[in-house]
Amino acid sequence: MKRIFLGYMKISLYLCQMNLYTMDRLLNFFTLIFTLLVCISCNNDEMLKVMDLTVIWFILIVVLFTGFFILEGFDYGVGGLMPFLSDDTKERGEILRTITPVWDGNEVWMITAGGAMFAAFPHVYATMFSAFYLALFLMLVALILRGVAFDLRGRHESVGWQKFWDRAICFGSIVPAFLWGVAVTDLIAGIPINEKMIYTGGFFDLLSPYSIVGGLAFLFVFLYHGASFLTLRLAREKLIGRCQSMAMKVGGLATIFFVACMGLTMQYVNKSCFKSFKKMGANTVRLAFYSDPGSGYRVSDYGIVEKGVDAATELGMYVIVDWHILSDGNPDTHSAEAVKFFEHFASKYRNNTNIIFEICNEPNGAVLGHEIVGIIEEIDSDTDFQSGQRIVSSHHIPCFECIYCKHKNYSMCEHFKSTNIFPGGFSEKIYLSEEHLQNVAHVVPENISDEVISFYEPLGCCIRAIKRCDLQAGDKVLTIGLGSIGLIMSEGLKAYGYEVFGCDLIEDRISLAKKMGIEAFNSKDLEKFEQIIKSKTDGYGVDAIFMTSGADKAIEVALKSVRKGGKILVFSSAPNNFGYPNNEIYYKELTVLGSYSPSPEDLRNSFDLITFQKVNVNHLTTTYDLDNIQQAFDDTISNKIFKAYIKVV
Repeated sequence: MKRIFLGYMKISLYLCQMNLYTMDRLLNFFTLIFTLLVCISCNNDEMLKVMDLTVIWFILIVVLFTGFFILEGFDYGVGGLMPFLSDDTKERGEILRTITPVWDGNEVWMITAGGAMFAAFPHVYATMFSAFYLALFLMLVALILRGVAFDLRGRHESVGWQKFWDRAICFGSIVPAFLWGVAVTDLIAGIPINEKMIYTGGFFDLLSPYSIVGGLAFLFVFLYHGASFLTLRLAREKLIGRCQSMAMKVGGLATIFFVACMGLTMQYVNKSCFKSFKKMGANTVRLAFYSDPGSGYRVSDYGIVEKGVDAATELGMYVIVDWHILSDGNPDTHSAEAVKFFEHFASKYRNNTNIIFEICNEPNGAVLGHEIVGIIEEIDSDTDFQSGQRIVSSHHIPCFECIYCKHKNYSMCEHFKSTNIFPGGFSEKIYLSEEHLQNVAHVVPENISDEVISFYEPLGCCIRAIKRCDLQAGDKVLTIGLGSIGLIMSEGLKAYGYEVFGCDLIEDRISLAKKMGIEAFNSKDLEKFEQIIKSKTDGYGVDAIFMTSGADKAIEVALKSVRKGGKILVFSSAPNNFGYPNNEIYYKELTVLGSYSPSPEDLRNSFDLITFQKVNVNHLTTTYDLDNIQQAFDDTISNKIFKAYIKVV
């Protein structure tokens, strides 16, 4: 039992960190609290293994906010009820004296909780406080007015004076209580933010029927808390009776709004993850459930998937549902419940064109392709893109916030690696997120063909490599390997004004390179090639090498061709882990660099070079009909062509 709870805590920790970071939901935050308490009560020593600083900060913030709501709750309740319990200023004074010694001290819990959040989770703090800026400003005004009222109320004996400040105390108690409820329910439902964690809504976007019900639930719970507190602290039977009567009334309202809030919460929680995907630009979700005759899954297990499908389709999303069969692939051998649910599921959604339902006897393969250009068929986006436009897009987007991004190592970013197009470039239709549209997608001019603009992402990779070398004007460079990527690299280097040489072992590639304006040579005879390069560089060697070939001998060519103090840019993977001679690097003071994938800025540069026709890629493509696809493969493998394009229609 202890191990089950410990595993659940680890899952909750992950979900909690993710949801707090994206500000979508706080539900798992409260799940974490419960799980931590259970683990502590179980006295599980293994829990200490996950008690890192992040968890400790979570626990601290939970304790602070819990203390604040418990201790300040009755303060808000007493202040909010005070004008309704008595019209007599002396009786009101008696009521207020029950909280006068403690009200200001209780608010320290809120201040400390906010400070702890700022210290431990600054992104959460910044996003939350900016999203609720106007609401927090209103709360601050109410709290200041409340604090001033406590001090000024007793300065004069005038009944009018005291009643004015009584109303100020009431206002300063009711408004924060209501706004706290609005804030919590807004976080459960989700608030709109972009990829930079910036709130994209307005003040009134925070006021939905759900958040208003949540605000009222918080308010009446606090009022009930205050009324109950007064029945324990007051001495007059008359006032105690009023408080008891008021407690019954506000307690009933608190129950009604609490039940309503919980019902709405379940509705929002069922849809909130899909709403989050929708806000991030996703239009498709893939759900899967597994069936095994030996396990006998209950229908209720499948029902979870059904609820997910309903929630996604209600938001207008496309859904792909996979039933993975883990045994002999025959649904007839499954449990009666599983077969019954399969029939129900297929029947219920048979006519819904937004849902694809499949039986999978083995894991699905991947849809390849990431160099994409296409026409927008349907769009729901805050960008300026429109249906019918022809666009080009890349597949990965960095977060711009992590340590890799801050050092401009964008392709090392975890977010960069996790983002992708769905399902893949070879699909008839693909789905791009809002992040893709905002960062790596561009409208293609009419005079640029699909084949030419498809080099947008490969050229972006080359531009990334060129920038990493940090060359000087007039530098001489050598591209090793004159396949399609080597020729694109050479075109990029020419566009940036460098003097470019190239080498390969295949004469057809060398000939095409020469037609494209590149001084290209055969490097099969290494000594002869070394002399050619030295003669072209006043005996020094080139300033930089761009290795677009993964052949074992490419490093030998590079070391013979680069000058002392020069740079070698590795731009290819290799079948063998061959190394660079240490002494060559040491004595020649060489710089060896790697370059992998482009940033959005590199892609923008690539788009500009292609659309302004500063690079020539027209000779690199060969188009085949679909019936001749095998010929395309054969020609590619035999190095007869550079890049094959298959014409489907």
